[in-house]
Parts: sequence; C-alpha cells; structure tokens
Amino acid sequence: MINIYCSGGCYLDVDMSYDAMLHILQDDIINENYFIEFNFADGTKGAVRKKHVNGVCESYE
Repeated sequence: MINIYCSGGCYLDVDMSYDAMLHILQDDIINENYFIEFNFADGTKGAVRKKHVNGVCESYE
C-alpha cells in the first residue's frame, strides 16, 4: 500500500507497491501525460496523470 500526493492537494491511498510506482515514475518511456491506473484498498479503481504525481510513500494501514 502506498500514499500518492498529487497536484492540487489530492492525496490517495493506493493498493500498489512503492517499487512498482517508483519504476513507473522513473521510466522515461511512459509519457508524462499518460494515466497511471491503480486500485484502492476497497477494490475500486482510479487513475492519475503521471505528471501530476508529486510524491509517494509507503503506508502500512
């Protein structure tokens, strides 16, 4: 589980590993305008543009 901090003050609790998200963010092949898709802990889905992710941290909630 990770927390994603996005532009505009949005804060998301996401069911994804820190390493997987860091790989996506550091990968120059994935355009900054592409959406990163993920699942929330309750099973619902979401997406955010790569360029709007400002920070990521692990969470153990």
